[in-house]
Amino acid sequence: MSYDLTLQNIIKEYFSDMLRIKPELGIEMDINVGSGLSNMSIETLDRERGLIELTLDKLKGIDFEELSIEGKAYYLSFYDYLKLRKFFLDEWQIWRMYPEALENIVKIIGIIISNPKYPLDEKIKMIGEYINDLPSYLEMSKTRLKRPVRLFVDMGILMITYLKQILAYIKDEAGKDPKSTKAFSKLSQVFERSEEALDKYMDWLVNLRGREIFEVSMGFEAFEKLIKIRRLGNDLWNVHNFIKEDINELHDEIIRRLRNNNLSSINDYLESIREMHPTD
Repeated sequence: MSYDLTLQNIIKEYFSDMLRIKPELGIEMDINVGSGLSNMSIETLDRERGLIELTLDKLKGIDFEELSIEGKAYYLSFYDYLKLRKFFLDEWQIWRMYPEALENIVKIIGIIISNPKYPLDEKIKMIGEYINDLPSYLEMSKTRLKRPVRLFVDMGILMITYLKQILAYIKDEAGKDPKSTKAFSKLSQVFERSEEALDKYMDWLVNLRGREIFEVSMGFEAFEKLIKIRRLGNDLWNVHNFIKEDINELHDEIIRRLRNNNLSSINDYLESIREMHPTD
């Protein structure tokens, strides 16, 4: 079996197992595994951490030099993705204010709304199934959001503002089509509870503003670890932007960089990245 095929199997196995831990990932991957949200409990985080560690061990069996050019790009992007997730899980006492629950919901709704293969009434049903658990999902997330870091508080408030606008848009559009009107009326209480939960969460975030701390108060050691993982310069806003990237965006960026090099220099380019921050 080629190393490229082995790498593909490792990636497939990882995301297959992750779907059991975080079913909401299915919507991001366009895989129908049934709607639902993970409970964001400590047990769930521990399961994710264990899977990441197991997968990182599997990657050690890959001979990087034997991978194809695209295989090397996939390896680097997937490795960085795993290391970034592990960083958040290991350093959560420092990074606890990152609004992951809100980001998950923003991603889910954004993907559903922008998917052209679903009519509006189907989109309403799908969104309703996910946000049905939104009140308890947000409440659970509060137990891990203890340090009001200024950047993350602001991100959370912006995400809530965006979600409220999207829900208002859905409600308005639903009234223009009989099928959508019927679908929305059946889920109207779910949407109302979600809006109330977002308002409540917004109040909670706003109340944290008086206790905000600056990003640097989280400790330079944490930033150094993050910067090393992401192969970045030490600019805070670069770090902020990369935090929000997912594996597909990162992979696309690597491919773009590769194609900007002539063919003879691609392997040298990949090797230079690894030499700066080895993957062992």
